[in-house]
Amino acid sequence: RANLDSRQKLSKAIVKPGKDASEDEVAAYRKAMDIPDEKDGYELTLPDDAPDDQKASLEHWKGVFHENGVPKGLAAKLVEEVQKENEAVQKAQVEADKKHAEHMEEELKKEWGSDFEKNKTFGDRAISAMADRAGVDVEELRHMETKEGRFLLDDPRIVKMFSVIGREMGEGELGPVSGSDIDKIQDQIDG
Repeated sequence: RANLDSRQKLSKAIVKPGKDASEDEVAAYRKAMDIPDEKDGYELTLPDDAPDDQKASLEHWKGVFHENGVPKGLAAKLVEEVQKENEAVQKAQVEADKKHAEHMEEELKKEWGSDFEKNKTFGDRAISAMADRAGVDVEELRHMETKEGRFLLDDPRIVKMFSVIGREMGEGELGPVSGSDIDKIQDQIDG
């Protein structure tokens, strides 16, 4: 009885063809395992807003899956799991960036004390004005990252620098020229 059961199971088993298998045997095996005939037979998807490099990567992986005989269902599950992992990594990065920005802001609050809001406003105004004058998109500038993956404009040194620039812009100064010097220059222009 056990021998009969074993034969019945083996008769239903899908056996990977050996090196000397015919094309028909290989095709039958691939069909039974749901391995597409072409790499484009994999129905793998990414979110519509996925970057072009991820779409190109997906095309590469379709080729890898096809060359290695990966069934369609398994390939789809692998892509889905990698996508979930990527989303988790991105979410963690956003949280880390937020915490870093909050930490840097706290450091500036300690240093500037009651002048924090005023200095921050001067800095923001300077960033916007200078970007506008240079024809640079402020939002792109705000998302520029350092080599460490932190936003450049979260760096307290940059914030301090733009605060000074903004203060001088706000006071009508473009450097060492003071208010009385401006009056003298205006008198010379008028005279």
